[in-house]
Amino acid sequence: MRGRGINVNEFMRSLTPKQTKGNPFIVWEDGNGNYYCNFRFEDANGTEIPFYIRDLDNGLISLYFNILPAGTSTVYLIPEINMINKGRGREMPLDWFTVLALGYVHSGMLTGDGKVYMWGYNYYGRLGDGTTTDRYVPTLISQSAFNNEKVVALSLGRDYSGCITETGKVYMWGRNANGQLGDGTTTDRYVPTLISQSAFNNEKVVGLSLGNLHSGCITATGKLYMWGWNNYGRLGDGTTTNRLVPTLIPQSSFNNETVVSLSLGGYHSGCITETGKLYMWGHNNHGQLGDGTTT
Repeated sequence: MRGRGINVNEFMRSLTPKQTKGNPFIVWEDGNGNYYCNFRFEDANGTEIPFYIRDLDNGLISLYFNILPAGTSTVYLIPEINMINKGRGREMPLDWFTVLALGYVHSGMLTGDGKVYMWGYNYYGRLGDGTTTDRYVPTLISQSAFNNEKVVALSLGRDYSGCITETGKVYMWGRNANGQLGDGTTTDRYVPTLISQSAFNNEKVVGLSLGNLHSGCITATGKLYMWGWNNYGRLGDGTTTNRLVPTLIPQSSFNNETVVSLSLGGYHSGCITETGKLYMWGHNNHGQLGDGTTT
């Protein structure tokens, strides 16, 4: 999965969450003095660009590319845990957990090599192991459930779950009474179910968020799709009609800006655009939308 392309000169000045599709660029140190980060870099041809850290001081880093091919003006970020030395290595343990996601009464994690582990309450098949048996320890979901692709993002809703694979595909499973899985039905799914990429105009999905009974995602070009239960207008399409498939929210809703980050609550939703603007919609009985009203 590629992140947003970053202009090289802009990159050398700063790397913001806006530029990494809402995920901050993180560098950390283990107990042995080794440094790691959560992205790697490619040029426009998909060739990996080696890099290293020169300084780490008070939370500020200087990151340098070893070799930057002549004429390169853009680098691309790919989410992946890496060890950083004078040249990039792959010494990070692949079974090291990299992502944690929690639902209402179920939990999940990703490993560095893209495997999914799930545990907790399994009613509605929300764990995705093909059963409704509760699991008290992390249980591996077979990679074959995702067409043998690595999983790079995981999100859990109240009674259901979803993930994104390395090629930008979306898989959903669990409760589906209100169409929150986005497969065009209201049938519960006990195993990960692929949502056709045509539902997203054949674009790769780079961000996924699940709420109580509604879901949303962001595509590679910053478009927002929403689906599921729509009472209180939580989907943001101007109606209260449930949507059983991903429904495009017009870019005009966001002043024609691209969306870079999305988060869903129990009955409301919010996103951030490329210029750092915040948009909120849905239930507002406690002022959770932040617009100064309870409307």
